[in-house]
Amino acid sequence: LGFGVLDKVALVFPKVFWDPTALIGFASAERGQFPLFFDGSRSCGRPVLLGLVSGRRAEEFCEAKSDEEVVAEIMKVLRQMYGDLVADPIEFCVTRWRQDEYSYGSYSFIAKRSTAEDYDLLAAPVSARPCDRRKSQFRLFFAGEGTNKYYPATVHGAFLSGIREARKISALFSSTSSGAPLFGRDCVKRLDAEPSQCKRMAVPKPLRRPVEEMTEVQIRKNVIHNYTFAISTLEDPLHPTTGAEPSSTDAHVATLSPSLTRHKRARP
Repeated sequence: LGFGVLDKVALVFPKVFWDPTALIGFASAERGQFPLFFDGSRSCGRPVLLGLVSGRRAEEFCEAKSDEEVVAEIMKVLRQMYGDLVADPIEFCVTRWRQDEYSYGSYSFIAKRSTAEDYDLLAAPVSARPCDRRKSQFRLFFAGEGTNKYYPATVHGAFLSGIREARKISALFSSTSSGAPLFGRDCVKRLDAEPSQCKRMAVPKPLRRPVEEMTEVQIRKNVIHNYTFAISTLEDPLHPTTGAEPSSTDAHVATLSPSLTRHKRARP
């Protein structure tokens, strides 16, 4: 997998001169140079505008230049868009995620010779000894947007991966019917995974059907890992069915443990 950079330039102005309800785009000659601007006035309560710098341009520009040089460049773009009367910002902040010692970048992406399965490898839990041994248990679990192939490079992808790992831990360490903890191959089976080549990781099995053909319960189990709320039938907003009986297909609450989830399609 690749690991890219998305830096942000936050500017505070004396007043709002842009449309706060619009998504502002800029077609720059330099790829990645301020392609999007976001309004922050409604969430911050102050005239804040946020500009994005991505990829190689972020590394060569935001990461290498001073704050003053970056702000001067973004002001050229804004005055090109809104006119020369745009006032200078009264405050500003420039991020440099590549230089951050706790991240060294911003987001994952599919690089050359990588595949979506690489996200599954990063998400695989690790045991201290080969997972096919009788007393082995998984002790190290990984979450983050770089482990979520369905929602990579997003905050909600990172959040959902945390739910996914909590579900794995709950499935492995909650009491079994006999009261004994799970060990060895039983752990791998409970996670619906396969041992890696080194026998110390549990790699998720490929999905048996594409996401487009999954039921809602299957999407909750395999994609969003959300078993918190009751699953109900979603109405078509253009054709509401007020007073209709809820479908028995989805009328139950799924559980945290994937091995306990059962769902049958309604017969036509």
